[in-house]
Amino acid sequence: MRKSHIIHTITLLSLMLTACVDDAEKEIQNEIKPMSVGITVRTMASESAANGYETGNQFENYIDVSRGDYRIYFFDGNDKYIAKFGQSGFAVSEDDGYTTYNIKGEVSQAIVNNADHFKIVFLANWGTENYTRDEDLKTGITTISDICEPNNADNPNLGKFGQKTDFELSHDNLLPFYGVREYENKQFQRGEATLLYGEPITLLRAMAKVEVILDLGDDFETTFSDVRICNYNERGYCAPYGVTTQGDYQYGKWSNDNIRRLHLVNASNDGEYKEKQFLKVQDRSDDNTIKEKWVAYLHEYDNSGDDYSYIEVKLNERGKESGPYKIYFADYTGGYTENAPDDRYDIQRNTIYRFKVRLRNGKFEVTQNSWDNIWENDFEFGTNIDEEE
Repeated sequence: MRKSHIIHTITLLSLMLTACVDDAEKEIQNEIKPMSVGITVRTMASESAANGYETGNQFENYIDVSRGDYRIYFFDGNDKYIAKFGQSGFAVSEDDGYTTYNIKGEVSQAIVNNADHFKIVFLANWGTENYTRDEDLKTGITTISDICEPNNADNPNLGKFGQKTDFELSHDNLLPFYGVREYENKQFQRGEATLLYGEPITLLRAMAKVEVILDLGDDFETTFSDVRICNYNERGYCAPYGVTTQGDYQYGKWSNDNIRRLHLVNASNDGEYKEKQFLKVQDRSDDNTIKEKWVAYLHEYDNSGDDYSYIEVKLNERGKESGPYKIYFADYTGGYTENAPDDRYDIQRNTIYRFKVRLRNGKFEVTQNSWDNIWENDFEFGTNIDEEE
């Protein structure tokens, strides 16, 4: 009896020890399991221009994922840097006219410690040399403003976007983007992904789009012989000024929208007269309402002074050139403007400026849009996307 009792006792102890070991191993395994998060940038359904928004097209929406020309950062509620997002892949889905790009990756304990209130900043197409270097990102010190308007003696061009020649969009010449979103009261569990897909990050383009349209009805013998911008900035900041929450540029009514403060290099225009040609992008529209369309992408510009920006066009009327005619960034009434300082508009990022011109009884007339068109945020990522299962 005593021997049997000893055997049973040993067996029970063995089972208890095995259970403890299994629990300890599971605890260790749980401790080493990574914590991850999923974020999203989602395209928006197209809204009519009458509602004040338009979708971009082709490279106006392109984010160069394939060459790694983007950065994703975490900041705390006080805009202090926490960590860089260690993303592991992108997944693309389509649903009812929406395209969603989900981005997954691991998060550090520092991010978990700020789960009650943190921000994610998304940058794209800045050029890999124009982002703040990883070694210069200091936890608890670097701010969102530091990466948007860096003051770096070793690289004074950091965060700036140059334009020395005609800006024609292509795989190698893309519009920079900036976006930020706040998140509150999130929970992170080891071995599980915290999904933030329902709270997408909205991005702003760094440049304005200016269109000049020849609107001559059935007069198809008149064409543009030249369209050019006079006075413009050759460089601009990739990020807007003072934007640290999505609420700073949340879409709604135009009067409350977007960034009303210009972000100019050295806080001023270049201060030097220069001009360049627009690019012709369209001949005749299918409904024959547009004869020609010319486009330029421009950095932000302050039009309040005597160095204001304007457009010059020349027309070829049945083999005879006329002009140049001037188009101002100002309110037009009945095809004309006084171009008074109070009537002028600055050139602002992520905004479309559209002018329609025509000759009526030999007089040059301009019709401008209502100045309420901004690009809807409709983005296409690079071609080499890693789709997750």
